[in-house]
Amino acid sequence: MFEITKSDLAGRIGVLHSNHGKIETPAYVPVIHPVRQIIPAKKIREIGFDLVITNAYITMKKFGQNAIKRGIHDIINFDGAVMTDSGGYQVLEYGDVDVAPADMAEFEKGIMTDFAIPLDKPTGYGLSKKKAKSYVSQTLEVAKETLDNSSDNGQIWIGPIQGGEHQELVKNSTKNLVKYGFSMLALGSPVEFMESYEYALLASMIITAKKEMPDAIPLHLFGAGHPLTIPLAVALGCDTFDSASYVLYAKHDRYMEEDRTSRLADIRYFSCTCEVCTKFSPKEILSLESEEKIIMKLTEDFDQLILDYLKNNSDVILISDFLNDIKYTKEIIRKLSSRGINGNIIHVLDPAEKTFPFKGRINFNGLEVANLPISSLSDDAPWAQATVIISYK
Repeated sequence: MFEITKSDLAGRIGVLHSNHGKIETPAYVPVIHPVRQIIPAKKIREIGFDLVITNAYITMKKFGQNAIKRGIHDIINFDGAVMTDSGGYQVLEYGDVDVAPADMAEFEKGIMTDFAIPLDKPTGYGLSKKKAKSYVSQTLEVAKETLDNSSDNGQIWIGPIQGGEHQELVKNSTKNLVKYGFSMLALGSPVEFMESYEYALLASMIITAKKEMPDAIPLHLFGAGHPLTIPLAVALGCDTFDSASYVLYAKHDRYMEEDRTSRLADIRYFSCTCEVCTKFSPKEILSLESEEKIIMKLTEDFDQLILDYLKNNSDVILISDFLNDIKYTKEIIRKLSSRGINGNIIHVLDPAEKTFPFKGRINFNGLEVANLPISSLSDDAPWAQATVIISYK
């Protein structure tokens, strides 16, 4: 399942084998939201990531049993390896989730995730040792039961190490998970450590866990996405680490560099040579509207979107049956023309649209008006907005 090719300090370069291919480690694992993902998972795959992590609990709540029919790879549209968190983060944030650990394990099995994590009870940071010990005991009980009931289907179950700042509990948790037979382990609760700037405690926690693990078992680190944390984690022997930092930093106008994050307002140029950083300056990025606003414009004000985002003096082709109000089409053309945007109109009609041989209330199933009941066409019926194909000069 895991092979080490090179090592230095406690760090190593290796290869993880999964049902959906190989993953070279150390590997940064982007967090993918199963419902509200801003950057498509397909794009993240194209960038070069072979492994992502998503939330099985949110997936269950949103898609239910249909998720088992589709599978997690189809739901998030990612053809590489997928790891799923079973809801431990929600437990950490809200105290509990309304699903039994056994049901969650069965669900993760059903959606065919490549790397599955049992529903654990994170200790976080700042708990008393007595309470943390009860959380560790609960996690170990669930982990053992989950692994004992797992199937030989190629899925890799990851044992969640808990204990927080209580090193004795971390040691006990790791030792037991290894004894149970987990082929991969994950260290929980580092996010709260990092938010409290307790890097020494984080390092101590990693070292304590690594001492109890055979080299052949890879170690995942939850929530490690800061540029300073990643090299530390690698040097101490972590093989994979997940984070949503790439989205969270962007939402707060922060730019990730090799050893820090910087506010866009404080930098004059990008050090990166990727497609975006070579095309835009920090000032230009700051002037862009948020993804949420772009989506809002797309759904609520189509013609204004054209005006805002088409370049001047570009060419457009409007393709539609134009069964909407003619005033709407005329207004789009007028606004495009005022911007020096030239174009052509292609009018496409199905024979049934020309003759409209229907009576009464009818459900039309189509890309634009699925299951929309209508009784007749009228001059202001907005059935078919124009599709715009842009070609730049």
